[in-house]
Amino acid sequence: MLVHLAGSPGTLDVVQVAWDGEIHAWTPDGRDVAGWPVKPPAPSGQLPPGYVALDNQKLITAPAVAYLFGKAAGPDLVVRSEVTWVDNQTSGVGDFAFAYAYSSSGKELPGWPVRLPGLLELTDDAMEFLLEGSYQPTAVPIAAGVDDVAIAPVLTPPYLVDGLGKVVGTYGSFAPGAAGELGSIGRVLVHPASGASQAGRRAQESLSGAKGFVTDPGIGSSGGIGTPAPGSLSPDVPVPLGSSGAFGMVGGMLSYAQSETGLYSAADALLLQPNGGKGIQQYESLFPSTGGTERPGFPAPFQGVDFFGTPIMANVAANGLTDVVESGDSSALAAYGPLGTMVPGFPKWTTGWSFYAPSAGSLYANGRTDLVLTTREGYLFAWSTGGHSVANNQWWRAGHDEYNSDRYGTHSRPPGVPRHVEWHPGGHAASVVTFEAPGSRWYTGRVDLYRVTFGMGRAAPRSERVQATAPAGERQDIEVPGGAHSVTIQAVNRYGLLGRPITVR
Repeated sequence: MLVHLAGSPGTLDVVQVAWDGEIHAWTPDGRDVAGWPVKPPAPSGQLPPGYVALDNQKLITAPAVAYLFGKAAGPDLVVRSEVTWVDNQTSGVGDFAFAYAYSSSGKELPGWPVRLPGLLELTDDAMEFLLEGSYQPTAVPIAAGVDDVAIAPVLTPPYLVDGLGKVVGTYGSFAPGAAGELGSIGRVLVHPASGASQAGRRAQESLSGAKGFVTDPGIGSSGGIGTPAPGSLSPDVPVPLGSSGAFGMVGGMLSYAQSETGLYSAADALLLQPNGGKGIQQYESLFPSTGGTERPGFPAPFQGVDFFGTPIMANVAANGLTDVVESGDSSALAAYGPLGTMVPGFPKWTTGWSFYAPSAGSLYANGRTDLVLTTREGYLFAWSTGGHSVANNQWWRAGHDEYNSDRYGTHSRPPGVPRHVEWHPGGHAASVVTFEAPGSRWYTGRVDLYRVTFGMGRAAPRSERVQATAPAGERQDIEVPGGAHSVTIQAVNRYGLLGRPITVR
């Protein structure tokens, strides 16, 4: 990840988490940023009765950049750790995950780490990337100038947390009466029950990493013993499993999207009726950015599981509206409109399992949105769409932006380069250089101004700031003083990002 933590304004530092359990930060010349690295410590406080504290040391997902106290206070980094408080009496059902936040100087922020109640965190197993500390935090400006962060334990609706470490919302929730059922399902996942089939036991053993657990009580609401009976579960509960979320303006409302797994349908298909031919239901979910219930039309059916991935928010339909685009492990690339319907022409098809997220851009700078996706097998796919690239300004790639900030609203795309530059020097007389204008974001929009340097031969160069008058793709003229031997033009957008300079002689 790239973010400015310290030093000269405008420079970017490199941030990287590692399996040594530390967050590292380096300056552009490879030195440690002052105050870094930091290692999230074991959380303080009294463990609940029957719980044990586990720390597998590793940090798996990158931190998110968040301005928890506003831009003036500088950026903060929020990370999900593998520190877990585990209910030792139920072998990992009803656990607590932890998230940490640090200032740009590496100081832990007040109110953090945040303890997040969750359904299930399996430790010491073969699937730690899925079942321990794998949820990617994402930040969003909810109040003016102040960010909140979305983050989740495993198999649990995500929380929205503010800068003081207070939970201010959730994206979805367990239905009334579901807590007992879900706790029972979690116990079934890690305890071979007397009524389970041989296939169910194998699934349980693979998830628990051990054999010989005793039978635990079943459905909490029914008081039954052993495996819950098929068909006795409540309506499905979509929860994240190995996937994370993204923010974007969808249908005029700032929203949070992610793919989710049906917890009840998974338990039914894998454990209760393993030979029944029933599938695990997958969903694309969309919530208001502040949390709450699903938006109308969602959750929508989704094909496959987006392991380690996130959706993106980009316009791929011809209507200019932001769509939710996501891929997964079943060769399908889906796109949903604001009401949860599939965008015409989707799904697109690959040859296998995709990782992370597709990327949206305009490969030919023709004003249309293109999608690019890599599969686990090493194939690169690209599709054209009817979307407008000017509307591709929400969440266009894994990590949101070119800095991998995982923060909605980060501006990382610089202006493009002036193209088709023409200049006929006028000797001692003034002349005009003309070119096809770049955009504020590559080749869309309009830049703020141009830095122009005139090479004056033996005399000192002259520099000017020229206000842009033409949008991307149209002709821009700049007057050149007499006696100039060269002209260097560099576009600047309103966020201060610089395009690559071009020089003509």
